[in-house]
Amino acid sequence: MMKVAMHSRIHAGRLSCRIVLPAVCLALQVLGGCLARPPDHSEVLGKSLPNGTSIPAGWSSRGGGNAAVSDNWLESFRDPGLDAVVEEAIKNNLDLQQAAAKVKIARQTVVIVGAQLKPQVGAQFSGAALQSLDPSDTFKSNMEYGGASWEVDVWGRLRSQQSAARASYEAVALDYSFARQSLAATTAKSWYLAIECRQLMELAGQSVEVYADLLKLARVQESAGKVSNLDLAEASASLNEAMSQSQTAQGQYSESRRNLEVLVGRYPAAELKVSESFVPIPPPVEAGLPASLTERRPDLVAAERQVLASFRTLEASKLALLPDITLTAEGGRVSDRLLDLLLLNPILFRSAVQVFVPIYEGGRCAPK
Repeated sequence: MMKVAMHSRIHAGRLSCRIVLPAVCLALQVLGGCLARPPDHSEVLGKSLPNGTSIPAGWSSRGGGNAAVSDNWLESFRDPGLDAVVEEAIKNNLDLQQAAAKVKIARQTVVIVGAQLKPQVGAQFSGAALQSLDPSDTFKSNMEYGGASWEVDVWGRLRSQQSAARASYEAVALDYSFARQSLAATTAKSWYLAIECRQLMELAGQSVEVYADLLKLARVQESAGKVSNLDLAEASASLNEAMSQSQTAQGQYSESRRNLEVLVGRYPAAELKVSESFVPIPPPVEAGLPASLTERRPDLVAAERQVLASFRTLEASKLALLPDITLTAEGGRVSDRLLDLLLLNPILFRSAVQVFVPIYEGGRCAPK
């Protein structure tokens, strides 16, 4: 009788799973709505400006703004030394590597959040042995159990979280692009600053040589009686001042090279070699370029993606106040001492629809 009752319950559970679960899924798909519309570019721009600020519809300029805008600004310098040092900085800079790691973390977060939309399947296996004082009296038990659950995203809370994670990932990736561009620009500036410091150091060295020759000439003239001791002291003071300026220039040159070595990921030992002179300067940027070029800046686009991520996060917080619906199916086999005595080896199966309604959680899900 017990076996017949067990089989009847299993059959009833399978029948309910075949009939109830598809009906519930169909009803939930009908009830599920689309996500709310995020603010567009004009709304974000309007809310970001101070009150009373208006942007003119058009701009006038005397310069010609029809010239093509090049993306590879670094190539316009045509400086092989600059290309090499920028490439080394992008490859070895520690801050840029940290930004790249944040991009990987954000990308994996999108995968983890998106996995909540899919069914979760797991299994549990266990085995135990119980032994009394009699060594021959040993009782064994084991369990093999598996289950699957799926939280139906009726109201779009999980999709909002996934959209927020995706927008955050895009923002972090754009921040990395901006950091990469900023690093290249800072490296180029430091490169030419080091060249400038080197030229100033060489000029200061030449000044020391000139004032040293003038001091020698003053000493010869003083021994011949053509100049006074005051003229000799003045020449000596000029030489000392030139030597002081030379040492200052050497310190600035060493500091500029150390700063450049930090950017490229080297130890700041002031050993990096820079060019002796500047390359020909590229032509100046023409006036009248469209203001829409600022929309290509990665940091500005990243800020707009962050607005979208905040919007989706707020939407998910509001939807968290609605009931959560989860479909669950479990099954397995259990064996222990009591079941062995009854000569039973049951196979269990359970299906359920769980509805969780948040009532009071201390304000954790309340949107502000």
